[in-house]
Amino acid sequence: MTDRVEVSAEVVGTPEELWPLLTSGPGISAWFMPAEVDAEAGTVRHRFGPGDDEVSDGTIVAYEPAHRFAYAEEWAPSEGAEVIASTTEFLIEAVSGATSLVRIVSSGFGTAGPDAQRQAESTAAGWTQALRVLTLYRSHFPGRPSASLRAWGHSTRPIVEVWSALVDDLGLTGAAVGDRVRAGGDAPPLAGQVTAVADTGMTLLVDEPAGGVASVIAADFGDRRGMVVDIFWYADDAADLVAEQAPAWEKWMSAR
Repeated sequence: MTDRVEVSAEVVGTPEELWPLLTSGPGISAWFMPAEVDAEAGTVRHRFGPGDDEVSDGTIVAYEPAHRFAYAEEWAPSEGAEVIASTTEFLIEAVSGATSLVRIVSSGFGTAGPDAQRQAESTAAGWTQALRVLTLYRSHFPGRPSASLRAWGHSTRPIVEVWSALVDDLGLTGAAVGDRVRAGGDAPPLAGQVTAVADTGMTLLVDEPAGGVASVIAADFGDRRGMVVDIFWYADDAADLVAEQAPAWEKWMSAR
């Protein structure tokens, strides 16, 4: 069991170009989740669900422009569980004139044991999925306005069952990298190409109903599993599209 996980990806852009995407609220919101960053006050807030309790607050502990951004948080993976002090670092270094290596390092998962192991694995999977979104955004939609929606649900079933049910309900069972897919059943309109498939995650380069990226994931959060569909649209009317589509996706997820 390690108390530290690291994931990385080569992303189009110089460290100076990528820095705002890793250190500002609008930037982080374009590829990870809704975020607020106040560099002057030294605070970071992420909103990972619709409720007032579905937020995490952090304190900025490193701010080295175009190189390193880090923040510390305290949180509990489930009610009554041990409070965990964790740190997340975003590091950037130039690879060539056109790309940079973005590394995300997370540490602090509590004491050794199955819960800490699951949390470390879930954290690594989540950041890997987020970096896939960032990579596609920079490769296909650089500089375009962004807006996103999140359909979020919980389950107490084993993670493998949660994932299987989620992709089955979306009509994505058996989808492989390179496949052209379309959400089925009663899911809202969504179509595109599969760009990555993991044990409990899938990424789509979306072209219907607009250009963007969809991230489908099942994650382990202590005593509950999370089912998440994140859709990032990159277009002038992205915010209008979110306002139009978000209620349908929330209704779809609540029915699960």
